[in-house]
Amino acid sequence: MLKVRALMNINALIFPLTISLSGVVVGCASTSTSPLKPGSSNVSPISKNTLSDAGKPITIDNSPTGVIWQLMPEAPGSLIAQGNGVFVSLVAPITSPKVIAEVGYQPYISVNGRDWTPAPSRIPVSGRSLIFANGWFYNAGEGVPPHNNTGVIVRSKDGMNWEKVYSQGRNPFTSIRYLNGGFIATGQYGLVATSRDGTRWRQQKIKNVSAFYDADYFASEYLLTGDAMVLYASNNVTDWRDLSTENLLSAGPRNLQHNLDILLLQTDGYLYIYHDKKWTFNKLPKDDSRFNYYISKLTPSSEDFLVTNKDKQVLRSKDGTNWQTLSQLQPADRNTSCESRCIIYDYQIVKLPKMAVSFP
Repeated sequence: MLKVRALMNINALIFPLTISLSGVVVGCASTSTSPLKPGSSNVSPISKNTLSDAGKPITIDNSPTGVIWQLMPEAPGSLIAQGNGVFVSLVAPITSPKVIAEVGYQPYISVNGRDWTPAPSRIPVSGRSLIFANGWFYNAGEGVPPHNNTGVIVRSKDGMNWEKVYSQGRNPFTSIRYLNGGFIATGQYGLVATSRDGTRWRQQKIKNVSAFYDADYFASEYLLTGDAMVLYASNNVTDWRDLSTENLLSAGPRNLQHNLDILLLQTDGYLYIYHDKKWTFNKLPKDDSRFNYYISKLTPSSEDFLVTNKDKQVLRSKDGTNWQTLSQLQPADRNTSCESRCIIYDYQIVKLPKMAVSFP
């Protein structure tokens, strides 16, 4: 089963800002901006009628490489981010499944990826997504009572001291991404909030969408995906095109990743691949070769897609179809700490070998 996305990017090496926030939306006031010029290579719609024949079966070369990535002890919570010389982990309050938590998540901070210190106070958010971008940690989710069922975004420089930057989401947020020099937070019931600087936000709602789970920027377009194979695109984050004209009935949350030439849309059982203005799809491997987590990348500019299989092997691919083993994950010894060469990968803190300091 795929985990809900908590974090993908580990740095802020993103293209210069060209995001537009013009148009009729609701939320905090914002200054006007120049819209993006329409892209010359818009993403094609995806439907049963436009899918090409199924692409080549996914191939996996899982031959051992001898390269070891060391898994640090589990962080206190499943939401983890890295930046400004520290790791931040957010821990959910303990309640019964049917009880709404009366308090927000508890931040924990570590400088070495092993020893954790709680922040002096909780944040007023039930977190859904945590990232580090532009020198700040951002957490998006749902407000705590009496403001539950609303979307809230908070941010912090150090993980200890947090400030609320947006609290007017009509519905809870499910994710936040830093794309093309700006922020996009998506949520339940078609909620989309955008910001250039992380402090001034504008909000809109796309009708007939039960939830968005992820966003990306590819071929000069912003992309949103969610329930029931929903896929929307826009070149200005104001006017959205529906790219999923038929329900393809792929269950589970959605994950978007891309490199220079390839866009991947991952669901619970399928991987949809967009290349040369054509969509193909493959069944994800099952049983001994199944993927345990979302496909991800170590940096936004990397051409390598990464994924972990059930045997804790890290696989990489440039096209989404052909995969080869990159490394093996194994627990770090007691003396290993994370003052250098550590990353966030698959919701865990991982220390890379010395020869991988510049990877990818």
